[in-house]
Amino acid sequence: MHPKWRIACLALASRLPRGCGTDKSHNRHLASHCRSFSGSCVALGTNTAHPQPCVRRQTNTTGRTAYLLLQPINALDMDLPANVAIAQYDWRTLANPGAELHYITTEDTANERIARIASRSTPFAIGLDFEWRPTFTAGRPENPIALVQVACDDEILLVQVGAMQGFPTGLRNLLESANSTKVGVGIQYDCKKLWKDHRVSVRNCVDLALLARSVDNERWKGPYKGGIGLIRLVNVYLGQQLVKGGIQRSDWDRELTTRQQEYAANDSHSALAIYRVLEEKALNLTPRVEPEWFTFDAINGVLRDQQGFQWFPFNPLYDPGPLPTLAD
Repeated sequence: MHPKWRIACLALASRLPRGCGTDKSHNRHLASHCRSFSGSCVALGTNTAHPQPCVRRQTNTTGRTAYLLLQPINALDMDLPANVAIAQYDWRTLANPGAELHYITTEDTANERIARIASRSTPFAIGLDFEWRPTFTAGRPENPIALVQVACDDEILLVQVGAMQGFPTGLRNLLESANSTKVGVGIQYDCKKLWKDHRVSVRNCVDLALLARSVDNERWKGPYKGGIGLIRLVNVYLGQQLVKGGIQRSDWDRELTTRQQEYAANDSHSALAIYRVLEEKALNLTPRVEPEWFTFDAINGVLRDQQGFQWFPFNPLYDPGPLPTLAD
């Protein structure tokens, strides 16, 4: 095995055998139910050409399930042959066994599916993402959000709100509830746009780039609020390649193709998987990370903290690294 590979627990353990997110109380601070597991280990994916990410499902003596991922500390830093490709991300390898993808175009179906997710009695996490039809004419305003992606451990919902007469009430309630943690990349802008387009607020949001900088400051330098793309985060923390291509710039208002559905599912689910890795990593940090460094509410399009004051990305312990030097 390549010397830079290691085992990382994705903390997908749950007391609920088939639940959305986990049953651990988030309580506005990070926690985890990582355990040392024993029992059989089933490989869900391999690459025989070179040691590639291999996701394994492992069950302990009490029946709880966790997902273990053989991953590089930093896949982009690995000295691999030019003809060796990193394994492509596929949400099925990390979702619960039997997890389903649902493409939804009606309000009634959306409310029915979301009710199952929102009924959790304890806090949980969801991967959240949005898509809209691109604008190719300079000066024209952006098109409204057409697709809302909600990723859980046991199902992924692709809710095409652009095909509906109104925004589903169940989805609105889920996003506006603080009982679930919504995790994503670029989520600050997306939440503002959601209010602008559909008048929906979002509570308890985690910006994964800020979380990564907070729990892995040794790796990430530069401005604290500097963006880190989802492709990069998937590569570094999951050891896989998130394929985007031209699908991102496709028409999200029309009936979605299979490729669009897979793209949308991978985007939202990979955000959830990254959150689990970073969440577990935070357990070993001293001093502990504070949720307000990367967690916010988007109320009426304005980012706010838990006290209702305007929120700005800030981490007093973050080290941006040395200042750039001027060329002679």
